[in-house]
Amino acid sequence: MAHQQKIWASHHKTVKVRKLQVGDLVLKRMIQTTRQKDREKLGPNWEGPYIIIARGGKGLYTLADHDGNELGKQWNFLHLKRYYV
Repeated sequence: MAHQQKIWASHHKTVKVRKLQVGDLVLKRMIQTTRQKDREKLGPNWEGPYIIIARGGKGLYTLADHDGNELGKQWNFLHLKRYYV
């Protein structure tokens, strides 16, 4: 048990916590279905920026574009990264 705790501690000392808040600008990862067919390999991997308008449970966020149009579903924080201006 002590060995597992040492492994866990050594792994987690380099992990950085990403905290996103309502009002932050984020980029959204493009998934295969929304990517343009002619630019699959060399096309952009991220789209946006979008604004976080609400926070759900377990790392879910509701996004909107700059015009205030809400995107249809919630996005997990694994598919988002902060956009710096």
